[in-house]
Amino acid sequence: MEENRRAQPPGRRRRRRLIAGTTAVALLAVGGVIAVQRSAWYDCRFDTDLSAAAPFDYLPAAMGPAPSEPEFAAQVAALPGVGDLLGSAPLSVDAELTQGAEGDVILSEAPYVAEEGTWRDTSFDPVSGETSWSRSHPGQMAVPRRAGDAVVTVGAVSGGVYRMTALDATSGRIQGCVDLARQDGDGIGRTAAAMSPAADALAMAWPAAEGVEVARIDPASPETSWTTAVDGPADHLKWIGSTLVTSYEVGSPAVDSASYLWQQSRRVSLRALDEDSGEQLWTWPTDTADTAPPRMASLIPSVDAAPSVVVLAELRLTSGSDSTARLIGVEPRSGKPLWERDLAVIPDALAFGDTIVLDDWAMTGALDATSGELLWQEKTPLDDAEARLDVDRAVPWGELLLVPTWASGVVVLDPLTGERLGSTDSLGARSLRLFSTPDHLALTVARTDGGTELLVFSRETGTD
Repeated sequence: MEENRRAQPPGRRRRRRLIAGTTAVALLAVGGVIAVQRSAWYDCRFDTDLSAAAPFDYLPAAMGPAPSEPEFAAQVAALPGVGDLLGSAPLSVDAELTQGAEGDVILSEAPYVAEEGTWRDTSFDPVSGETSWSRSHPGQMAVPRRAGDAVVTVGAVSGGVYRMTALDATSGRIQGCVDLARQDGDGIGRTAAAMSPAADALAMAWPAAEGVEVARIDPASPETSWTTAVDGPADHLKWIGSTLVTSYEVGSPAVDSASYLWQQSRRVSLRALDEDSGEQLWTWPTDTADTAPPRMASLIPSVDAAPSVVVLAELRLTSGSDSTARLIGVEPRSGKPLWERDLAVIPDALAFGDTIVLDDWAMTGALDATSGELLWQEKTPLDDAEARLDVDRAVPWGELLLVPTWASGVVVLDPLTGERLGSTDSLGARSLRLFSTPDHLALTVARTDGGTELLVFSRETGTD
């Protein structure tokens, strides 16, 4: 089957669909020998199990001991829009949190790292602490995404495939799967994925035998609407309006000549595809001839709603290992440049709707994504870690942002004005991560005695 898929011409539209039914195996007579063939239904459910037991000890605030940092937890609860501390749990591994069904949150243990059957996705009620469901990973998994009433997971599983699995968000039961051919040795970190603005389709890019394949998957069916082969890139994938944009990772403020020569053999830094057909709309740069000067750029990442324009950061080599940078706004359907802004370095940046919050090491500020106009700026010394914003780790908070500081404090920021509406003390060099859902704020905090602590807070109504 996989050989047949690879043999099809690049760009040919094709559909992969879950085979319905409940038969686990089929018996085939081949040359007098009875062979056992597993069905797609069985493979979809193989090496994964559903449980009601939580793999971690979460205790509601009314039942459990005080968190290890009670003063810090109280300061978080006092931030605008944050409600009461609901509960806490010690964690032994890294974790990510996603919105569950009916007020639940889903905690994913060791995404991108854990191997088959090692860790789990667990949906639980942070008020009562009750577990709704817990499902083991069938392989090395990415962080799950919500798609309507489903939870969508993508993993590198046995059998040489990447598997997208749609789970019922309420029960954790498997609704269906789509398998995509995977190169030997490639893990989930080689993929990129993005959910559509309406949360009804998943786009995924992954390395193929030659180049990269990109697919649009309908989790409700589940099936692929189209699959197309492109000549890279696929480090990032973003849905901007009705356009899918893929790009390389170009995150360094400096680049050596070897990296630049590497880019010369890969002339396209960004590629735009039509969401309905997968057909290519444009590339950046437009001039990809061998005689054209090589240009390197990557997408500015975004949280919550994507900007209405494509915003890319271009790295420009000046001489030797010296470089400068430029932000460029591009019309999503035509690829037409709309504006440019020169910077000294590739900034730490994040798009929040049509606001680009950035730190270029000289200043922290924000730009209008539609025009490139500077909205505000502040000059915070590099050595002032308690005040300096770690902007590319911000999470949405209604019309505001929750932004960690370099010293692991939390700031409530108005991205349009730069006004700081609230803040906590800093935790110093300890790791701090933020996760926001429509109903909750969650933090993972490195404990002074080792390990990590999960804190979950309610969200005050009216913060959207």
